[in-house]
Amino acid sequence: KVTKNEFTVKATGKKKDLNGFDTTEYLITWDVETENTKTGEKSKSLMTTDMWNSMDPRLAKAHAEEATYDQAYRKLMHEPSDSSEMQQYGFGTVRINSADQKKFFDKLRTIKGHPVSTDVKWETASTDPNDKSDAGKKDDTPSQSVDSAIGSLFGSKSKQDDSPKKNDGMTTIFSSHIEI
Repeated sequence: KVTKNEFTVKATGKKKDLNGFDTTEYLITWDVETENTKTGEKSKSLMTTDMWNSMDPRLAKAHAEEATYDQAYRKLMHEPSDSSEMQQYGFGTVRINSADQKKFFDKLRTIKGHPVSTDVKWETASTDPNDKSDAGKKDDTPSQSVDSAIGSLFGSKSKQDDSPKKNDGMTTIFSSHIEI
């Protein structure tokens, strides 16, 4: 069951020139926590997006060209062809529960302009029923946690993985930077 589902969009008020565009910063966070009602396992997922957007009219043309490319790519990959609005906000592959869709998009639509720079980071963690974090496990038993299951979608990691773990037990499983 979902025990927490918080989605926020915040205009920070910060402005800067980025690659010749006057930009304004927006921070998007999506914090989700779940609990497996059978096993008691708890999982956390945090997606953060830092966007620098501009109202420059040159960007509308560039984004239209990018959308044309994306539509052709999705057709080639046999994926749905219209995800341009989700991609505009850095959520190209996320599926939203239809009950939450209106609130979700209403918040995203408060963002003005087109992205010049977008940084997305997705972090996860889970705990067993005794509230022990999977992040500190030392045994070789494959974890069935949400973070490991999602991580397996992106390919498996070797057991000698040195990727940094944050103090809060969250592991970054995906990050991207897109800049015009």
